[in-house]
Amino acid sequence: MRMPSGHYLPLNTFLHRLDARTKIIGLFILILAIVQAEKLWSFIILFVFAFILIKIAQINIRIIVQSLKNMLIFLTFILIMNFMFYEGETVLWQFWIVTFSLEGLQQGAMIALRMIYLILVSNVLTTTTAPMEMTSALTYMLNPLRYLGVNVKNVALILNAAIQFIPTLIQDTDNIRKAQIARGARFESKKLKDRIVSVLNLATPIFIVAFKRADELAMAMESRGYTGQGQRRLKPLRKFNGQDYIAISINIAVYIVSIYIIKKWSD
Repeated sequence: MRMPSGHYLPLNTFLHRLDARTKIIGLFILILAIVQAEKLWSFIILFVFAFILIKIAQINIRIIVQSLKNMLIFLTFILIMNFMFYEGETVLWQFWIVTFSLEGLQQGAMIALRMIYLILVSNVLTTTTAPMEMTSALTYMLNPLRYLGVNVKNVALILNAAIQFIPTLIQDTDNIRKAQIARGARFESKKLKDRIVSVLNLATPIFIVAFKRADELAMAMESRGYTGQGQRRLKPLRKFNGQDYIAISINIAVYIVSIYIIKKWSD
């Protein structure tokens, strides 16, 4: 119950049994769908599908809610900035360089919903995929880049480390926020000025903690003799089976329905 969102949970669900490459491909398809989504029904279909995935993966909904609460200030900031500065035809109120428009509110809401959706589907991937499986899958999928002189295994390691450290940084952010509240920070103040100052004061310690963790990881890798040279032993990937093809087909179907069919139906 207290586990940060995004950590791998060793269960035996349908999503856990899928190949890591299948889940990464599915994630890219859903990201492409949410980026192109503009209609209300498109968002509804994609969010319903995301919650179905969360249910199948047996992820505790309280963990998901907690991860969204940690991003609430950032999402609110995005919504307010778009509402204040996005130029639209339906102007609700204007003052100096600030223009509150209905289109700005809609734009901010769409961006916030897309960010929330990315958090949901990313949690499904990291919760159902072991770190070694993720590294092996990324190495395999990026393998064509080696012909361009790119060290694919190092790139895959960097991406995997970044993904795995996201929930850790979220937890660190929450701990720093609680510590600052105990020292008088006013994150819940009704005054916008007090809340902005509190958020700005939160940024510096977060960056310090992030660089500290990166330095600790680098020292741990050096102490174990990792130099980036030679062959790293990766977890072998199995061949695609019927479940993987079905999963990819379902993701493609959701993409087609939520984008093209909904758009055609709305027009």
